[in-house]
Amino acid sequence: MKAEIFFYIYLCVLPVSVIIGFIKYRKLHKPERIILLLLCFTVISEALTRIIDIHKKNVVYHFYDVCEIFLMTLFFLNTLNIVHKKVVLLFILLFWGTIELINTMLYQPIYQFNSNICMLEGITVIGMALYVMYKFLMNDSITIILKHSLFWLWTLFLIMWVCTLFFCPIIGILENEKSPYLNLMECIQAIINIIVYIGIGVVFWISDKLQPNEIK
Repeated sequence: MKAEIFFYIYLCVLPVSVIIGFIKYRKLHKPERIILLLLCFTVISEALTRIIDIHKKNVVYHFYDVCEIFLMTLFFLNTLNIVHKKVVLLFILLFWGTIELINTMLYQPIYQFNSNICMLEGITVIGMALYVMYKFLMNDSITIILKHSLFWLWTLFLIMWVCTLFFCPIIGILENEKSPYLNLMECIQAIINIIVYIGIGVVFWISDKLQPNEIK
């Protein structure tokens, strides 16, 4: 089966999760609303890459990745209830903006896919997710971890980014070598993304039955 079929399924699942988020918006708490905003940016970026010229679609990813890591950091700060959020967010915005600019000027021009930033972002998000998991496990006030919406959201993002770090370089190599296994790898990655965004939609739908508590 062609990976393009799974990609179109992914394009259907993504907006459905966003719609569920807006339906349940009043019952969502701040960290969950941040993820809903991230999904909105994702829908817009994916739509733009389908509309604009194929040679210019990578421009979208250059801007999207900075927005994505900014919102993931905001989600991280709200999960841990860290003080001085504005100072940290300003630093993050300047840091990633500078890294993106340097990468665009020296390594991967605006019309080339910014895989360097994608890999750095993946490492960062995985680090944040693992730290959140550690804080969950060390928190004595949390008795049933599976009832926490933030635990499920971070678990889903951990799965997605671990797989992204694994598949991104492999797909790049297979693409350059025109390997017959390229389609298989793309199918697996698309299926994982579909599962993750379905999971986020489910978390939004049952958010009123889960505990959204911040980790102290």
